[in-house]
Amino acid sequence: MQRLAGELAYKLGKRPSDKPLSNCWVYNFVKRWGDRVSSLKPSSLDTIRAKATTPEHIGAYFENLEKAGSLHMLQDRPELIYNKDETGISPEHRPPP
Repeated sequence: MQRLAGELAYKLGKRPSDKPLSNCWVYNFVKRWGDRVSSLKPSSLDTIRAKATTPEHIGAYFENLEKAGSLHMLQDRPELIYNKDETGISPEHRPPP
C-alpha cells in the first residue's frame, strides 16, 4: 500500500519519484482515515474462483475497467472509484418458498 500510494502521489505531481513515503505513512494514513478504512485478515480463495482466475480473465477485467474509466471520464479521478465486496451476495438464485 505504501509503494502504491507513493506511485500515485508521484503521478499526481504531489511528490518527487526519488523521495519515497516514510515508514510511518501507513500508520498516519490509518490514524487519519480509521473511521473509513479497515484492515482485514486475508482469507483463502475458493478452489473454483482460484481456477477461474487466469491471466486472460485478469486481462479482460482491466480492459473493461479501462473502457469504463474512459466512458465515465474517471482516468484521472481515482477518488471516484470504489471497491465493492461481494460478501453476502449469492451467485445462486433461490426463489423464496
